[in-house]
Amino acid sequence: MPSHNQIVEPESLQEWLKDNQDFIDGLKNKVLTIQDNQEFCNKLRKSNVFGERVLIRIEYADKTNNGDFLIKARVVEPTEKGFRVCEHPLDQDPLGWKVSALSKTELPLSPNELYESTYTHEKHNYHLNQLITFDVNQLKKIDLTASQHLRQVGGNSLAKVASDLYGEELDVVLFSRLFSFYEDEFKASFQSFEDRKEALRLSSSEIQEEERRVATRADELKTVEKELKKSHRKELMMLNRSHQQALKKMSAREKLLYDILSDIRTNDSDSSEEEQEASLHPWDVATNVTTMQRLFYHNSGQTLYYDKDIIEMFLRSLQTNTLSILSGPSGTGKSSLITAFAQAFQSSSASIIPVQSSWTDNQDLLGYFNTIERRYVPTPFLEAMLAARESDGLHLICLDEMNLSHIEYYFAELLSAREQGGRINLYPDRYRVEAIETIEEHGSIESPSRDDRERYRNAIELLRYPSRLDIPENVRFVGTINMDHTVKPLSPKVIDRSFIIELSYQRPTLEQIDELESHPTTGKIAFRLSEFSDDHLPVAEIIDDTRWLVSLSDKLDIIPDAKINSRSERQIARYLQVGPFSAEDTLDQLIQTKLLPRIHFSSNNEEAMAVCETFLSELRVRKLDASIERFERMRKGGRYISYFK
Repeated sequence: MPSHNQIVEPESLQEWLKDNQDFIDGLKNKVLTIQDNQEFCNKLRKSNVFGERVLIRIEYADKTNNGDFLIKARVVEPTEKGFRVCEHPLDQDPLGWKVSALSKTELPLSPNELYESTYTHEKHNYHLNQLITFDVNQLKKIDLTASQHLRQVGGNSLAKVASDLYGEELDVVLFSRLFSFYEDEFKASFQSFEDRKEALRLSSSEIQEEERRVATRADELKTVEKELKKSHRKELMMLNRSHQQALKKMSAREKLLYDILSDIRTNDSDSSEEEQEASLHPWDVATNVTTMQRLFYHNSGQTLYYDKDIIEMFLRSLQTNTLSILSGPSGTGKSSLITAFAQAFQSSSASIIPVQSSWTDNQDLLGYFNTIERRYVPTPFLEAMLAARESDGLHLICLDEMNLSHIEYYFAELLSAREQGGRINLYPDRYRVEAIETIEEHGSIESPSRDDRERYRNAIELLRYPSRLDIPENVRFVGTINMDHTVKPLSPKVIDRSFIIELSYQRPTLEQIDELESHPTTGKIAFRLSEFSDDHLPVAEIIDDTRWLVSLSDKLDIIPDAKINSRSERQIARYLQVGPFSAEDTLDQLIQTKLLPRIHFSSNNEEAMAVCETFLSELRVRKLDASIERFERMRKGGRYISYFK
């Protein structure tokens, strides 16, 4: 039994958290600072729960925009039943305690493998909630012994029995038994590989022969086409000669009737062509917003109305290929704006996907692979992306009420994929190869059983879904959010990667109604993806305004996550380039969609209030009245100065 002066070290992180409950509760109820993290790390190190090195399980490493590699992992600790992911001291993250670190070079790390490294407190403002970080230069892979592997699978009892039987020869015995057990399967797999290689060689020869036959046939068809054109010209000349001879034989009355009928047919043809052209409006950067407002009003029986600022902000955010989030109370027309926008463009469509509060990871969004039935279980979201590949039009995929669940839980992979080439892994390649083999083998089965037929149907169905999905270039992601006590707040990561567009109840004035009624406009705007995404202004014309907005955000540096980073700077530059520039209107739009949503701090923070006064002074100098009015609303009432309240 320990004496009163003896310090009893906790045996697990969970025990240490209970011993320091008051300290942990204090951290949960405040905005973390670097000093808080340093105090937490010192207490943790002093307790000797982890020792001098922390154990982590690597998840993945992402290449950032500046060329560094962001390594993400989970903190683990050894238990009697193997290594277990530690719970996060502050968050209720069901996946456990996430930590990350930056590396200047790509490291040969294996996902799901255990590593150890020295650790220290997290200093980066964006990642303070992680509490600690690890040293990438000290990472060392932990090679588990056979006994440790057995302990993870079956606990101490299985490891003890194996150790008693084989002692120090346990590793050698297990490898020998494993190889013997799978020897026939290894040989069969190797032979199958050799057979498939030979089959591919033969198939390649057949394809080359078929290509030669097709080329020969194409040359023959070209010769026939030339002869037909030559023959057709001769027939037209003969018909024209006969027509002229018939006209000469007409009486004056017959000639008059012939001219009248010809005029009627010509006018009908011209009218039809004019109607077709009138239904399709050309893409014109200078007039697109006005045309869209009129189409919204006249294309729908609901006579939808939206201010031109709202339409322009939504249009430009889509042109930049950035996540567009429509914020506002229920009934402000968020979903209607998305639907009307898709209807206003040629060959375009919109898919509205309701988000559920139970969504916790990307499987809820993209579906999952059923390893037992060897088939993919899709979602409406995935089906919408696949449908977009079959069209040249614009496809808006909307996550309706997207903050009913934490957006990072289910949408983080999509956000990262869009920035890093647009590719998503749905399931391992080997299952697709297996499905092809199942289909090929099914034809050789004389009397397929019920299970054979089921496997065949599942294989056919699986081939509808690629193992790696490239996000189609014509897809744009949109989200709608309500801000009340039932939803999750938007994280800085989501805000940084989005344009936030606030909708209020849209009520046109009598003058606006009169203007719309006097210009009835129906049809669609011609859509080509290259035009939709093209820059309208060169960099030289927008660089000063981009720098001014960045410098404006620098004045808010004391407020966490309020400063514009390089990613948002690129988004702002693209927003300015894709459309015509109107100094007050365009800057007002960018401040309201990119700057103000980043501001969140306690009204008791005097330093933050002071820098906001400087920020407001800059807005007054540029006479950005809409942004000033919106910030003044943020300051009214409540314990926090926040865009979302």
